Amino acid sequence: MIQENTKKKKDTALVKMILDAIPSVLFFIVYFKFGIYKATGVLVISIVITTIVTIKVTGKFSPYGFFIALIALVGGGLTLYLKDETFIKMKVTVIETFMALVLLGGYVRKKYFIQSIFSLMGDFTESEARKLTRSASIVLLCIAGCNELIWRNFSTDTWIMFKTFGIPICTMLFIILNIKTMLKAGERKEANKELGSANPKELANSKELADPKSAKTQETDSTETNKKGDNTSAHESVSSGSVGPRNPWDVDSEESDNNS
Repeated sequence: MIQENTKKKKDTALVKMILDAIPSVLFFIVYFKFGIYKATGVLVISIVITTIVTIKVTGKFSPYGFFIALIALVGGGLTLYLKDETFIKMKVTVIETFMALVLLGGYVRKKYFIQSIFSLMGDFTESEARKLTRSASIVLLCIAGCNELIWRNFSTDTWIMFKTFGIPICTMLFIILNIKTMLKAGERKEANKELGSANPKELANSKELADPKSAKTQETDSTETNKKGDNTSAHESVSSGSVGPRNPWDVDSEESDNNS
C-alpha cells in the first residue's frame, strides 16, 4: 500500500513538472513562427489551462501556481492591449523576485515555505529547510537579475532563449547542488511512512534502535527509581522499629516485666 502511494506521488510530481514546462515550450515555438504577440496569447492561455489541470491532478490548490497565472494574465494582457512586449518580459522578474522575498520573509520568521513547496519530495528538517531556503532565494534573485539584464540590453530572440533554456538550467543547477539533502529527505519520508504503518511494539523497537541513547537513559532512570523506592522502604522500616538496634531502656523494661 505504501509503495503504491509512493509511486502515485512520484507520478503526480512528474506530471506536474511536464505541465509546468508546456507553456514555455509553446511560447518558444509560437514566437519563432508567428511573433511575440501571438506567442504571448498562447502563453497566457496555456498557463491558465495547465494551472487548472495541475489542481485536478494534484488535488491541491497552489497559491504559487495561482500567482503565476495571475501575473501572466496581467502582463500578457497589457502586452497585447498596449502592443508593448515590455510587460511580458518583466513577468519573469516580478515572479522570481516575489518568490525570493516570500522565502526570505519566512526565513527571518523561521517559517520555511520551502517545506510545502517540496513536500512531494520528502520531509525536510529545520536545518535542511534553512539551507534550501537560502539556496532557492539566491537562485531566484539571480534569475530575476539576469532577466532584467538580458531584456534591457539584448534582442528579444536572446531573451526568448534565456527564458526557454536559461531558467530551466538554473533550476537544474539548484537541484543538483541540493540533491543530497533532497535524497535524505525522501528517505526520511519513506521511513516515517513505514513507522506509521507498523504496530506499537515494532514502533517502540524502531525508536530504540534509532535512538539507543534514549533507551539507555530510560533504563538508567528506571534503575534509579527502583533504588529510591528500596531506600524509602528501608527508611520506613527503620522508623517503624522493625529493623535496627533496639533501645536499651526497652530491654530493661522487658526484663523487669519478666521478673515480676
